[in-house]
Amino acid sequence: MNTQNAIVTVSANFRSHKPRFSRTRSAKERWTKPVSKAFYEKLRLRCEQIFEEMRYGSGWVMNFMPAVDRYISTGETPGMCDEGIRIVFICLRYEIDMALERSAKARKRAAERREAKEAAQTATPADEPHQKEKGTLPTDTADAFSPDCKAETFSPTTEPGSEIRIQRNNREESS
Repeated sequence: MNTQNAIVTVSANFRSHKPRFSRTRSAKERWTKPVSKAFYEKLRLRCEQIFEEMRYGSGWVMNFMPAVDRYISTGETPGMCDEGIRIVFICLRYEIDMALERSAKARKRAAERREAKEAAQTATPADEPHQKEKGTLPTDTADAFSPDCKAETFSPTTEPGSEIRIQRNNREESS
C-alpha cells in the first residue's frame, strides 16, 4: 500500500476546506474616532493648506495627523516635535475641542433617542396594531396638553384681558 498518496489525498482534502470565521468581515471599516469623518477630513485638508502656506509642504500632514489622533483619543498634546507642528496644533486645538464636544453631545442625544425608542417598543405591545387618526392625539398626551382652566370660562366674543380688568374693578369697588 502506498501511504504517501493517502497523505497527499488527506492533506488535499483538508486544504480544500476554507476556514470558518466566527464573524463576517464587512467591506466597510468602522469609524472609531470620537469626531465625525467630515470634520476629520476638513481638518486634514486645512492642515495641508496651512503647511503649504508656511512653505513646509503638504507632506508634513503625515507627521501632524498622528499627533491629532493622539490628542483626540487620549488628550495628549504634541510634546517634543517640530515647531511648525506645534504652531499648527495650537491654532487648531480650539476647533478640535469644539468638535469633540459637539460629537459627545450628538452621541448623548442619539443614546437618549435610542433609549426612548426602546422604551416605547417595550411599552407598546407588539400584538396591538396602532390605530391613530391623523390630527388626533392619544388620550394621555391630550390630557397633558389641556389647560388647567375650563373651556367655558372664555367665550370667543370676550378677550381674557377684559375679564381681568372687570375682576380688578370689582375688587377695587368692594374695598
